[in-house]
Amino acid sequence: MKQFFDILNYPFIHTDHVSVSLYSLIFISLVFLAIHLFVRTVKFLLTTLTSTNDDFDSAKIYTVIKLLKYFLFVIAVVLILDNVGVNINALLIGSAAFLAAIGLGLQSIFQDMVSGLIIFFEGIMHKGDILEVDDMVVEVEEINLRTSKVKNRDGNYIMIPNSKLTTNNVVNWSHQNILSRFYVDIGVAYGSDTALVKSILIDCAKNHEMTINHKGYEVWFEDFGDSALQFRLLFWARKSWTSETIRSEIRFSIDAEFRKNNISIPFPQRVWHNAPSTQQKV
Repeated sequence: MKQFFDILNYPFIHTDHVSVSLYSLIFISLVFLAIHLFVRTVKFLLTTLTSTNDDFDSAKIYTVIKLLKYFLFVIAVVLILDNVGVNINALLIGSAAFLAAIGLGLQSIFQDMVSGLIIFFEGIMHKGDILEVDDMVVEVEEINLRTSKVKNRDGNYIMIPNSKLTTNNVVNWSHQNILSRFYVDIGVAYGSDTALVKSILIDCAKNHEMTINHKGYEVWFEDFGDSALQFRLLFWARKSWTSETIRSEIRFSIDAEFRKNNISIPFPQRVWHNAPSTQQKV
């Protein structure tokens, strides 16, 4: 038995400050296995206990699990370093001096990490939320400490620094009110019956199954354009991936109704004038 423990404790990596043995490797493996099993157990219990509670959804469970993972991994790293003989106090002092020396270079990374903690604790964004960022509509797939992974309508995954989500203007479509007002711009030829145009626009929006009837519809006569009378149709709908599809389908309906009623959609016309020749014939 003594020989067995001697083998376990025999350091195959040994320096003045670090001693790694087979026992250390087993200890490290057990620590990470214990963390993995503990996190999975907590996630299962939270999901089971809150399955009937509408106020505690899967997004909140995801946030709790993420924070628990970060906390446990920090503790695990401290335990592992102590097990292999690393002086934690000396390491912290050295790390502080090192980070102070390169602080300017890591400033953006720290800012992203602090923003990640803000997102976790304040709950301003959850997994599955629909966001509008930089004129892009995306769905949150994963929130990490420094970056968040989102998916756009084309199915592409994008990594966004968390600082961008906390400092820029970001519209969360999934937060509180799920209804929003959308619009479609249209121009018609001069001489068109404007009352008929307004009626057609409202009917096209009202007849679409995804618009909200009780919120009402509006048509604004915006301007007398260079080559068209400019109108804007406004309607309410649920904020979702299909928002652009709704607007597209309403445009198809408007085009069809305009054709039936002989209302034309003009296009800009330009007249080119040739400059008189300045060359003299000899």
